[in-house]
Amino acid sequence: MNSIKKIFVTVVLTIMVLMTVSATMFYYAKKNPDSSAAYLIRKIQIITINYLHLAMWLEYEEWTSHRIIVDMSDLEKIKIKEVKPLNLIKNDLLKISKNIVVNTFDPIFYKNGFAYERCYFDEKQNNLCDNVFVPNNSKTFNRLNPDCKTSYPISFTLGQKTYWMFEEYFCGKGLYLYNLKEKRFEVAGKITDMNVFDATPLVVDEKVYIFATNPEKGLMMWKMQLIDDKFIAELDNRSPLSNNKNSNRFGGNIFKIDNNYYGVLMNNELAFGKSLNLHRLDNLDGTGKILTKINENLLPDLFVDKYHTFSLGNCDKNMICEALIDIATKKKQPFHNTKYHH
Repeated sequence: MNSIKKIFVTVVLTIMVLMTVSATMFYYAKKNPDSSAAYLIRKIQIITINYLHLAMWLEYEEWTSHRIIVDMSDLEKIKIKEVKPLNLIKNDLLKISKNIVVNTFDPIFYKNGFAYERCYFDEKQNNLCDNVFVPNNSKTFNRLNPDCKTSYPISFTLGQKTYWMFEEYFCGKGLYLYNLKEKRFEVAGKITDMNVFDATPLVVDEKVYIFATNPEKGLMMWKMQLIDDKFIAELDNRSPLSNNKNSNRFGGNIFKIDNNYYGVLMNNELAFGKSLNLHRLDNLDGTGKILTKINENLLPDLFVDKYHTFSLGNCDKNMICEALIDIATKKKQPFHNTKYHH
């Protein structure tokens, strides 16, 4: 107890001495503003304030989208050959103010181009997200749901038609299919009343498999067919396929290599998007296990803080492929001038 008292007394006395010295210095500087001592005191004040200012910076995540070239010849050791930022439309479609921070998410290839999600705060600090579509041979357009946040724009082709799905979890109305007609989306059917994240389709022999995540249940799978111009979807009785946070949420389109189907799942065990895992999809119509992990860290050479989507595009005969990704890096800015509020 005596040693603790001595430490306490020493700390208190030290603080009092420092306060007395500081007060004396500030008083002298005020009375003698042109002296060299006053100049030195002001420099000490500036340095101290700057260090305090640094301590009051806000850390935030900046999400950006990129086009990458990857070597997929060895799926256990995928190599990045090139990374380029996507030149995305940010400020023209909805007349977003130039000083508003824009994040982009979920860049995903579709048959004739790619689509992505764009989020920003308007002048009243309302968080808005729309989906932007970038066709290969026509003008960019967007879709904004005024009622709720929609994201993860993804499509599949069945017969001669292309159908779209969006993550509409926050709409609270289940999962819908849409037709695109003259840049307008019309409801083509409903898959489930369950509210889900990141619905990801796979078409095999005119049957559509839909993988989507319900936060309470885990990764679910529906089997869907078009019968008499009507979509009929049935929940697979093996659902949930996974309720482990390291393998229960897809991040990008499913692709086929050497007659096998593969999908990228997010590892959210320690934090959202800590890494991406590659899985092979088997036994779609059987009774066995569907997900088999092939790679625990899809892009180890890409040193960023978080990952969300990996969408594979065209590959050459050597399995050098084009892909789209969205990643997050942690940054800091002065708290008093914050543009980010999430």
